[in-house]
Amino acid sequence: MKLTLAVACILLVASGVKTTEGSAIDTVGSSVVEAKCGRELLYVTDLGGPVATVQVIDVNTGEYIGKAVDDSVGLQVPNTVNFFDGKMIVTDATTGTSAGRVLSFDVPQSAYLGTLTAADLPFKRSKDVLSSTAAVPAAYPDGIAIDPAGKSIFISDNGIAGTSFPGQVIRVDAKTYEFQGILDTKGMPHPFDVNYYANTGAFGPDGLLYVAQAASGTDDSFGAVVVFDVTTSSPGKYVKTFTDNTGSGCGSLLHRPDYPLWGKDGRLYINGFKAVRNSPNTSDVVLAYGADGTCQNTVISFDTPAESAQGFRDFGVSSSGPGPDIPIYTAMFDASSSQTFVNGQPVTSPGKGSIRKYMAKTNVGLSSVENSPFTTVFPAGKQLVSPQASSFVQTDPSSKNYACPLTGNIPTLSGLLG
Repeated sequence: MKLTLAVACILLVASGVKTTEGSAIDTVGSSVVEAKCGRELLYVTDLGGPVATVQVIDVNTGEYIGKAVDDSVGLQVPNTVNFFDGKMIVTDATTGTSAGRVLSFDVPQSAYLGTLTAADLPFKRSKDVLSSTAAVPAAYPDGIAIDPAGKSIFISDNGIAGTSFPGQVIRVDAKTYEFQGILDTKGMPHPFDVNYYANTGAFGPDGLLYVAQAASGTDDSFGAVVVFDVTTSSPGKYVKTFTDNTGSGCGSLLHRPDYPLWGKDGRLYINGFKAVRNSPNTSDVVLAYGADGTCQNTVISFDTPAESAQGFRDFGVSSSGPGPDIPIYTAMFDASSSQTFVNGQPVTSPGKGSIRKYMAKTNVGLSSVENSPFTTVFPAGKQLVSPQASSFVQTDPSSKNYACPLTGNIPTLSGLLG
């Protein structure tokens, strides 16, 4: 669907030998690369402007770095951006009824070392993960997740309501991009089809794939997180529903969920938002779930009257840190001036987008923005138009949690180092 965000440090490398906390050394041939936690560059998909793109912003200094994707690529609806194995992977849907695509770009060493400048942009396009002409295409690709072993890429496809394109989760080889199958939805209360989206997924600490599910279009009456076993079964099969919005308490706010991530504290963080918002806005939330699927609290609720009047919307969680305070970066835009919609997403006037950093309390239910302090790290009035999803190179492509040093699925810099 449409959302995201993240927290930062920098990244490790496979075959790296850990030397000190937050650093690693990777030796490839005669080249040695040291990756340290440090500069936090946020890569943000931007639906607006003459051409959609991926913008790069330093969230510590507020510096705008530039565009990571050249305009000639012709992005239409870049839903998510992810980093894996020296590549930047972007899911790109279309504004019509034709199939979308999943694109890959070579990431220079400077992005991992925290020395990226405008001169390193845009990134060079490489082999497509999934083309629009593939035998089994993704009609409206939303997000991806990489299994913890780094062997497969799981592409969540919303499908397109009113067409023959169903919702689905496509599995491809992480190295060759060879098609490996469609996840089996047998037993699901609402199997993926043209009426039920397969939104972004994330791998939990149990090795299972957790996929956000919503009804198609603007129907916000349904929301769930469904779980797949992709290890003992290939390409993968439905095993249970983790949670849905039929209960009481904060779980009832799980409308049109997307962008799940598993935090370092063992909890699942996910956003919920309604197509038609209340005034004051009580429908845009970030929720925290225990491992048993119980909604524990509303981490952030974007519900102040002023915010609702301005038409701001949060675009998801993309990072969770340890301890009682979680830094959560949120892409915002002012939809009040929007006259044009791209597949339900407003395309606003230039400069209407911004990035906020919330310091949310994980152990306290929050009811308003005033109770959840935030800092605007990139204000409106600049290059962002309609920001949606975001990621750091340090974001783990399996759990979607910010990790420095990375554990589990560690991207490799081999191939970047000639």
